[in-house]
Amino acid sequence: YQTALDDWLQIRSALAVLESRLGPSFHPLSAEYHQPLPTPFGTALQYRSYDIGIIWALLHMAHIISIRSHPAMPPASMMAAGVAAAATAGHANEIGRIAAGIVTASPGEPLNPSLGAALIESTMPLFFAGVQYQDRAQREWLVSRILDIEARTGWGSAGLIARGCEAAWERAAAAGRGPPYKSQRNETREDERLSGRKMGGEGDGSGGNGEGVGGARESPRELVDRRFVMTCPGTRVHWAMGLLAAEEDLLRERGGLPKVGLVSWDGGVVVEGGEVN
Repeated sequence: YQTALDDWLQIRSALAVLESRLGPSFHPLSAEYHQPLPTPFGTALQYRSYDIGIIWALLHMAHIISIRSHPAMPPASMMAAGVAAAATAGHANEIGRIAAGIVTASPGEPLNPSLGAALIESTMPLFFAGVQYQDRAQREWLVSRILDIEARTGWGSAGLIARGCEAAWERAAAAGRGPPYKSQRNETREDERLSGRKMGGEGDGSGGNGEGVGGARESPRELVDRRFVMTCPGTRVHWAMGLLAAEEDLLRERGGLPKVGLVSWDGGVVVEGGEVN
């Protein structure tokens, strides 16, 4: 445990050093240079360029991951996110402010490549921050923004990220650790991973409805050529939720993990890790 803790402290120190090296050129623009934009997370943060904002979003995401990965944290990522929520709340909120500051063009206008890249890069920080959002307005904004990114950029994985956040909120509510949430997913979407409908062939344990190697017929509902793939339908999960893991499979005895004090982003709150109260 001590070796793991030493490694963790080195990672935290490296993140602090990196943040200290980001000089004035990396600071947010003051109100005199842009129109203040209110958001569910507070006033949006805007920078000199999109890539600077993404650097900060990724840095806050790294802080969140490191806090949730403390050696004393529960091994299930979803449990760790709940235990460390108070310590990571500031970072999660800053990610929301940064993402909101990346203002998209009006619908129908051509998408600038640098803006499109920034929007795509912002989805992963939004995922790690979004799974712990409790406020309804923040949740609705996040899902709307990520689905808009999917529609404007054509990056289909964004829809999976939005669905992963919604699934995390639903599971947290079912476990009594969050407010109720009703998914906004579109049940009529063609992509079964987003609509929640069963893929063809799942019911019989096959990977698809193909009829063999030679001249096989592929079902029009199949997403990919699966004639040579053997799958276990019981293990099919959304890749985003796979990052959260299944806490029931990794639960430890209560009190089996050492406690650790974690200071929140603003230095004002200390939470106890190592067990779920």
